Amino acid sequence: MHSTEFQVVESLQEALGFRPDIPMSSKLHDLTKRWHNEFSRELPTLAIWAYDMVWALAEAVEKVEVTQNGYMLLSEILKVKFKGAGGEFRLSGNKLVSNGFEIVNAIDHGERKVGYWTVSNGIRRAHLPLDDVVLHSSSIEEVVWPRGSTTIPRGWISRTTVDKTLRIGIRTGLSFKYFVDAYYDAKKNKTTATGFSVDVFNTFHSCITI
Repeated sequence: MHSTEFQVVESLQEALGFRPDIPMSSKLHDLTKRWHNEFSRELPTLAIWAYDMVWALAEAVEKVEVTQNGYMLLSEILKVKFKGAGGEFRLSGNKLVSNGFEIVNAIDHGERKVGYWTVSNGIRRAHLPLDDVVLHSSSIEEVVWPRGSTTIPRGWISRTTVDKTLRIGIRTGLSFKYFVDAYYDAKKNKTTATGFSVDVFNTFHSCITI
């Protein structure tokens, strides 16, 4: 979304995009400032995660004290939890646990946040009322769609019969299940899909092209 290519910017207008949610904090502000002074360009998300990982490694080394023991060091790293530049830092299954994703709407040469997605709360608004302490799912800010319209596009009219069920294939067995996953309940003879992509589909079902 920060491309200097006119064709790229033009093609992204009023599109919805998704990126890792990294909440603003003093640590992130200080890291961003030092990065700009050194490299004079935007701080990549991978650099933020790498920065937190180095802190986690240093903390684990201090506790183990014997750097030659790789197994003990790995075991200690997996226990490390702290609030880093990228938000809450913790590992599960040898992988960094995601803090969720921002849903952004591309406008001109920038973007506006219209919502968030997390595993525990699904999709919620980007800006909650001050007295609203509950994170409501399936809720999102007003989106500007192509041609500047705020009316949700309906997509193409299905030419199939009304009583015909739409079937959607979902790939399973992926290592990163937060995007999409599915499980089959033999007793109920029912397949249930979960994950980020499913939440997005359910929220924007009215504008999905069939």
